[in-house]
Amino acid sequence: MINMIHNRHQIHIWVPELNQTGGIQAFSRFLIKAMRKSFDGEVHVFSKKDKTSPVIAELQGCSWSAFGETPSTFQTIIFSFNILFAAFLRHPQLIIVTHAHFAVIALILKKILKQKYLVIAHGVEVWNINNWLLKKAIRNADKVLAVSNFTKQRLISQNLAFDGGITIFPNTFDETRFCIGMSEKKIFEKYGIRNQDQILLTVCRLVQSEFKKGYDLVLRAMVELSKQLPDLKYVIIGDGEDRCHLDRTIKNLHLSERVILAGRVSDEELPKYYKSANIFVMPSEREGFGIVYLEALACGLPVIAARCAGAVDALMGGELGDLIEPGDVIGLTRKIYERLMMPYSFDMKTKLNQKASYYFGQKKFNQRLSSILNQVLND
Repeated sequence: MINMIHNRHQIHIWVPELNQTGGIQAFSRFLIKAMRKSFDGEVHVFSKKDKTSPVIAELQGCSWSAFGETPSTFQTIIFSFNILFAAFLRHPQLIIVTHAHFAVIALILKKILKQKYLVIAHGVEVWNINNWLLKKAIRNADKVLAVSNFTKQRLISQNLAFDGGITIFPNTFDETRFCIGMSEKKIFEKYGIRNQDQILLTVCRLVQSEFKKGYDLVLRAMVELSKQLPDLKYVIIGDGEDRCHLDRTIKNLHLSERVILAGRVSDEELPKYYKSANIFVMPSEREGFGIVYLEALACGLPVIAARCAGAVDALMGGELGDLIEPGDVIGLTRKIYERLMMPYSFDMKTKLNQKASYYFGQKKFNQRLSSILNQVLND
């Protein structure tokens, strides 16, 4: 049972944005939603890039300030001034910084007002920090929350925090949307995929800065797998600047009839893709955690990932899915083939869903947050 913190104080939450897709945005939405169950006080959310209040249930009961209408040239300055002024005016009991780059402002407040603040460390934004002031801001946080053990170790290796000052606080997922259900392969018909086809699925952004998501490795595996499995298709959901390059690679590998770039799909349709595929495969080398792994697991979909970064945490070291060595195309090819040859029952899907909920469901997320808040606020 979650322990309520009984006070009428304020907590300020600083977020880059909520309306866009991405791991930090999704984490922030879940965090705000959980705050309403863990903190019996006012929660004020400050968003740097959102233009209007997101029409999402997570913000019900929270006050809200958005600065996305500010011209981009002045956006950082205006946002920084406003969160500083709000803290001076209201002196919140705690500030939660959902992106580490905002931590410098929190450090200023701590020096002047003895303000408590908590920093959430996700992934690449904290893995190699060169800015000395940002390093100091993270070191001086009252608590650092790392979404995975990998991120925690990267922080420790940079002397940004000591082991006891970092708490692992993994992500969660929407259990009402991502759950066990009947396969709806009709959703793939528009791509020319037949009912008897076997489907590999990846969900990620197609951007050059995230080129190590692993879809290039899956394409190389598909070249060999296509010789043995004539009904195998690979669907990539997501869009971005790397799409043209990816399309050329697919043509060069003669996989145009096998690989479908589905682009973006709606939030309503995404669970149907998970439920109707055979394997979710994303051997990424740059995941801070990877919410998409949890979404796939919750839908009962077998997952293959790289034994690298946050994916190891998401798959509980291999308990919830298969881990291959980073960059091992032979190992990936073999594991995909083995998984496709294995029988997979509805009971097995159900057990996978139950484990995902047990380790990473919203109840567990809320309990972890409540414990952290009690520790920080009562220290």
